[in-house]
Amino acid sequence: LNAVKCSIALVLFLFIVPARLETWKNLAGGGGGGGGADPLLNQPSETRVEMLVLSAFVGIVVGDVLWLHALQALGAKLVILLDAVKPLAAAVLGSFFLQEQVGPFLLLAIVVTMGGVLLVATEG
Repeated sequence: LNAVKCSIALVLFLFIVPARLETWKNLAGGGGGGGGADPLLNQPSETRVEMLVLSAFVGIVVGDVLWLHALQALGAKLVILLDAVKPLAAAVLGSFFLQEQVGPFLLLAIVVTMGGVLLVATEG
């Protein structure tokens, strides 16, 4: 099932990336330099595609393989409990490294989501 999911993602990726390159060039002020505030957008198209492929590979292939291994090694309950912490970790790390604002509504949403997952994971 995981191989099917990754194969479908790869096919979609190969169709979407060429279509998005033009948008990226426009965001970067013409593609070759100057313009956008994001340094990645100011790099040549090939570099951006390579970074996107690397990100997809690490995120989908390596991440899924490690998650499935954790599922086998630790069991579903513990993996679900660890997964419940992800939104809070993302908010804290985003606030620290990216200076993102974490407002009260976001914190409430994280707590409610974590509470629901923890309630289901620890049931029975």
